Amino acid sequence: MDINVKESLIKPLSPKELLLTLSRGYAILYALFGLLFGQLFFETFDIPLTIAGICGILAGSFGGTNTKLNGAKKITIVCCTGGLLGVLGSTLKFYSEGHNGYPWFVVGIFCFALVIIASSTIKYTAKLTPEA
Repeated sequence: MDINVKESLIKPLSPKELLLTLSRGYAILYALFGLLFGQLFFETFDIPLTIAGICGILAGSFGGTNTKLNGAKKITIVCCTGGLLGVLGSTLKFYSEGHNGYPWFVVGIFCFALVIIASSTIKYTAKLTPEA
């Protein structure tokens, strides 16, 4: 039985859509399990990481080009900025306490994902606004 892609209900994603989808998924999963659940598991509480975790979940949830909610684009951009500022605050606190070896291999990907989500939201919003 041959399955034709054009007749299929599943539409293949373009590379940009695939990158956005992976970024949204990583932002949600890392924020939920890496930032928020990690604080519960290790019995620590860090305000900047909590802000980054909540903002990461919201940015991954509301981010995207197909969002139909009013104000979702503004929420996404604010949450991406808040997530990056939360990571910055956590990093400054980490290095100011004299530690070394911040886990950039996972936090860096989280920051990259937030930048991808914010940039795709800004580009999509710019396409919708009429030129003056």
